[in-house]
Amino acid sequence: MSQNKNSASTVGRSATRDYTELGVQLAALVPGDQIIIRKTLRINSFQSWDHTLNCTFSHVNHLSTGLATDRVPEDDIVLVCVHFSKQNGELGSIILDDHTKVDKVTV
Repeated sequence: MSQNKNSASTVGRSATRDYTELGVQLAALVPGDQIIIRKTLRINSFQSWDHTLNCTFSHVNHLSTGLATDRVPEDDIVLVCVHFSKQNGELGSIILDDHTKVDKVTV
């Protein structure tokens, strides 16, 4: 398999947040690695729950949001997006935030 081309300094960086530690972990992953994604999901200011997903890592990229207004390049909203496949073959992706943890499964 080919090496992941993303560097730790760019993988964990969005327009408004710096996930350097998580970026180091993601830059070390190669397609096909088994990972566990843990995320705290919130639906309002009172309710939240933890969710864990065992999946196969595909790749990481940055998602530029499609804002309807003209903005200067320094003000673009860019999010870090992890792509994966579930055990049933379904493809998925998740946007990183302060409540996301990604760990490589070691055998």
